[in-house]
Amino acid sequence: MEGNIDDNILRNCTAMVLSSEFDRSSKELEHYNSTALLAILGNVLKAADLTMSKRTIAKDRLHDCVYPLPEPSHNISTWHKLIWSTVFIGMLIVAIVGNSIVIWIVAGM
Repeated sequence: MEGNIDDNILRNCTAMVLSSEFDRSSKELEHYNSTALLAILGNVLKAADLTMSKRTIAKDRLHDCVYPLPEPSHNISTWHKLIWSTVFIGMLIVAIVGNSIVIWIVAGM
């Protein structure tokens, strides 16, 4: 289960979703606290003329802002990426050449 949310993060994320997805003015939203902003967002999401995809996008954007993905604990260095890419390209070339030879032999019979 996800932990407690900082009130400032919730307020900023909710205001961001309202301003970016529903064209609400940032000046208008800066006077509200997080509870009021969530109530406004809830009312906007319940609107009858709102499409399901728009609702889903707004909910996903709020979730991603409040709970951002952590940075990966492992990073692959550029040298490792270069070595693995070279090995893969070599295997790809050998596979293409080998299969081409097999096709040439079978087609020649």
